[in-house]
Amino acid sequence: MIIAATDPFALTLIKQPGEYSAIKIAVGSTQRFGIPLNYGGPHAGFLATDNSLTRLIPGRIVGVTKDQDDQSKGYIEMMNQLENDLCEITGYNAVSFQPNSGAQGEYAGLRVIKAHLEAKGQSHRNICLIPISAHGTNPASAQMAGFKIDDHKDNLACLMVTYPSTFGIFEETIEEICKSVHENGGQIYLDGANMNAQLGLCRPGDYGSDVGHLNLHKTFCIPHGGSGPGVGALLVLVLFVYR
Repeated sequence: MIIAATDPFALTLIKQPGEYSAIKIAVGSTQRFGIPLNYGGPHAGFLATDNSLTRLIPGRIVGVTKDQDDQSKGYIEMMNQLENDLCEITGYNAVSFQPNSGAQGEYAGLRVIKAHLEAKGQSHRNICLIPISAHGTNPASAQMAGFKIDDHKDNLACLMVTYPSTFGIFEETIEEICKSVHENGGQIYLDGANMNAQLGLCRPGDYGSDVGHLNLHKTFCIPHGGSGPGVGALLVLVLFVYR
């Protein structure tokens, strides 16, 4: 067995290790892409193998999934169908599967709202309202996205709401709440931590939410080990994205 120590930057120009049948493993680091040596070494080293050894790699496997005929079209079709199903369930119009966890979905969704406001020339809107009944990760996500956590509506950017609330309550005035935020120039971000309670009863896109994410380990039983589920789907209204 041959193990190749590689330079990722050079591999953009020369033949890749995977093209040599004798090379089963390739290793390297990301220093060549500007990742600093702080904190005891490069931020990300990598170990890559061919298909014969993938099941022996510890941790999460990242790669291109193909079927027995070396095709990926079937998996693309599955992803498209999942997107359609999630849109039907939630009332949103588009889904991104890029976030790798619910917390990443929160951050990505808030960045969408921030970019939307900046595009409208309203970058001064930096207040994110968060009820005490919201999911516990919401305040940290809002601060990372550059929003302040406050208890008033001046310069309102958005309201982050968990529905039903962390207390297990369906707020009867959720539509009025969403309408009030919209009338004051803000957007509604829905934390989908409790989306399983809404299934078949209501849809976020119908009662006023603009952006949201789904914790798929809660609503669709994706395993929660290894730092969270592999997908924290981000959902948006297409009209929201383009307006």
